[in-house]
Amino acid sequence: MWFQVKETLTEEDVQRGMKAIIKDGMASTAMATCTGGVFLAAFALALGASNAVIGLLAAMQSKKYLNKKMKTKQ
Repeated sequence: MWFQVKETLTEEDVQRGMKAIIKDGMASTAMATCTGGVFLAAFALALGASNAVIGLLAAMQSKKYLNKKMKTKQ
């Protein structure tokens, strides 16, 4: 089995975990960049989106941000 429970971690286990966390962080940052903000608006414009669609995209991003902030306050 690939994931086995261990009482202690070796230095190799810790280093492998650190590399995996860094790769995960890079992937999630790339995903967040490509699905929001200026990049999303520019992509929509390149696809021929109207001003109304761009406004809706911007509003959805703001709503997502506000929902996240409201959840953290509870």
